[in-house]
Amino acid sequence: MPLKSSRLRKRYILVECQNREALLSMEARVSPLGVRRKYWRGRYAIYLANQFNKNDAIDLMNSVDGVRTLLTSGSIRKLKGLTGNGGMPPPYQRYGARRQ
Repeated sequence: MPLKSSRLRKRYILVECQNREALLSMEARVSPLGVRRKYWRGRYAIYLANQFNKNDAIDLMNSVDGVRTLLTSGSIRKLKGLTGNGGMPPPYQRYGARRQ
């Protein structure tokens, strides 16, 4: 079995924010951990972390009022699909399913 090229595994965290102020407050708390925003549309944002700082980042994100973490994934495409703004929609394109 071939080894992955990087020892760091990327983790994408889907966050639901009630308002922009909560989002900016949360970003100020997690930025020292090296967590960066990769996507933001409407009330959903996706942040990039690694496997070592993921749990600390989630704890800090959930400590901010108006911010709630929904899901963590190794693929940004899956999380974008859950927001309804592109990516892989949950029931479609999985296991060869076709759109009806």
